[in-house]
Amino acid sequence: MKKIIYFFIGLILFVLLWGTIYKLNNLEGEKLSIWYDENGNELKVPIIKTLKGKDLTLTTYFKKTDKEYIVFPEIDGNYAEIYLNNVLIKKIEYGKNDLFNLYLKPHLVFLGNNLKEVNELKIIIFDLYKGGIKTIPILINNEELNKYSILKFFNYGITSSIGGIIFLALLLLIDYLFFLKTSSKKIFLYYFFSLILLLIATRDFHYVSWGNPKVFLMMKKTFFISLYSSFMFFLQTFYLNYKKKNIISFFSVILLTIPIMFFIFSKDLYTLMEYYNKFAIIPLSVIILMMVLYKEKDQDIILFSFLLFIIIHDVIATYYPVNGDRFLFQYTIFSYTIFIGLKLIEELKTAHIMLNDYSQKAYLDPLTRSYNRFLLSHIELTFNDTLVFLDLNDMKTINDMYGHEKGDEALIYLSKTIKKHIRNEDFLIRYGGDEFIVILKNCGVDIAKSKFLEIQKDLNNFEIPLSISFGISKVNKDLYNTLKLADKRMYKMKRILKSANTNKKREA
Repeated sequence: MKKIIYFFIGLILFVLLWGTIYKLNNLEGEKLSIWYDENGNELKVPIIKTLKGKDLTLTTYFKKTDKEYIVFPEIDGNYAEIYLNNVLIKKIEYGKNDLFNLYLKPHLVFLGNNLKEVNELKIIIFDLYKGGIKTIPILINNEELNKYSILKFFNYGITSSIGGIIFLALLLLIDYLFFLKTSSKKIFLYYFFSLILLLIATRDFHYVSWGNPKVFLMMKKTFFISLYSSFMFFLQTFYLNYKKKNIISFFSVILLTIPIMFFIFSKDLYTLMEYYNKFAIIPLSVIILMMVLYKEKDQDIILFSFLLFIIIHDVIATYYPVNGDRFLFQYTIFSYTIFIGLKLIEELKTAHIMLNDYSQKAYLDPLTRSYNRFLLSHIELTFNDTLVFLDLNDMKTINDMYGHEKGDEALIYLSKTIKKHIRNEDFLIRYGGDEFIVILKNCGVDIAKSKFLEIQKDLNNFEIPLSISFGISKVNKDLYNTLKLADKRMYKMKRILKSANTNKKREA
């Protein structure tokens, strides 16, 4: 039942995204919805033609206006030139041997001030696949430029930032890979390769030149292959927790390898794009399979459902374009990146807890839960600190008379009692056996002595009255000399106590 609810939440998120982008693309303003082709045929936006490396010339007319700019929310093409009254006013960008993905962001064109009563606006679009005007261009003035800025942010700004997000995630991941045990690295390596390939794929979303048609084709192949391969590695992180992972994993890899092979051997961009659109059924099938099998966190179904509807939408939009309805694929990559990022944070959090646990175990004495002597070399000492070396008196007698279990209880009680009397910034260290070191930060010798006299009194509350001998020394330059001095003073106190006890027995 939960899966169905999360499935519909994913659908709702898709509808919200689609509605937002559709609303943003359908800008308010003086619209240029009617255009004419080279043969004088009247066409209404959206206008998408199969070009296969040819030009598409579209012309429209508008009366003199006080508007200063024209906004093209989306031009499908690899290169375009815009003419106003037969004068070139905008070239996007360099030429037919230096191609771009024009659909990624809206285009703002300055009209100038020399408008006629009736003006001819012409655009020549070149594309290796399909090209044209997908969303109605509008005329705006200087006060309305915020419309263009918002549109640019949503259609290009967000998606162009994906690469940076992935790069930061990779740096974090690499940092952790060096500290993880081999057994813990498998899932992280899958994430690592998935992110690397995704980073390569996202270069397609940056408004940069890809070079001549041959280079452009090669880069598009790289984009699709990297995208499918990234998805393949991500699937492995999912199948690690599935009982029949070998069969399902193998089946998914074979399915995704089929379109990759077709991408590799595509002879031109038109063929490549047709393969891409036709093979979209494969990632759709795999996502549906994931939704059926997924048993980790039902909330993840939200993303799978969201991706599913975006892919379906873009396939439909390829063959049945609607004004203002742009491709949402870049948002698929964005949400997919966020999803991997969240998964990565979750795994890193688990790894961090494990590393913390290992670190605590390395420095903590398992019996008394005080620190062990390994911590000594990691404590930053100052001349204002005081070191106390202490020893539990008559430990052998306790073990012999009451048993080692009772001796362990006495050590635990001693540790707890000391912790009650020292501060959070102080350190209790089990040096070995029944010997302990206490480092009191920014504490004088007199205060330290007073503390341990109080501790001595509290130790009498144990079922077997306990006592300690302790030596106190101000920290000096050399830790070894400080310990040696405190140890000497502790044994002096022990001898005094032993002598006093002997005298009492004699008197008795």
